[in-house]
Amino acid sequence: MKSQKGITMMSLVIYVASFMLITGIVGTITTYFYNNMKIMDASIGSNAEYNKLNLYMAKLVKEKGTIIYKYDEDDGEYITFENGDKRNTFVKLGDILYYNNIKLCSNVDDFDVKVETDTGKPVVKVLFQVSGTVFSTQYVISN
Repeated sequence: MKSQKGITMMSLVIYVASFMLITGIVGTITTYFYNNMKIMDASIGSNAEYNKLNLYMAKLVKEKGTIIYKYDEDDGEYITFENGDKRNTFVKLGDILYYNNIKLCSNVDDFDVKVETDTGKPVVKVLFQVSGTVFSTQYVISN
């Protein structure tokens, strides 16, 4: 009887084919993971920008004695609040939203402010679009 030591051609083809299949599956999973990470980064970035705006805006409207000093009635791209002798302005220039002289948010597509006084207390309606994601919030000025 002959001894069958070593690798036959058929088993070598099976090993190479199974290695290629496993490599393809791992590559597909890795590509899927990295593509989803890019999507997640974009959505986290826009949420972070909105949270910064919301933090400053909510702080201002909740302070006692805050009034709306001036706002853009046509385009709604700026609003100024006054509290005593202090004035705080949110203004969109280009694709950047500024709070006074501080760069607050970047990649801003739209910043639209409307003020309604129908309910007795002024209500500031803010439409904020950043990196393609739209946020809409209403703030009631508490005097």
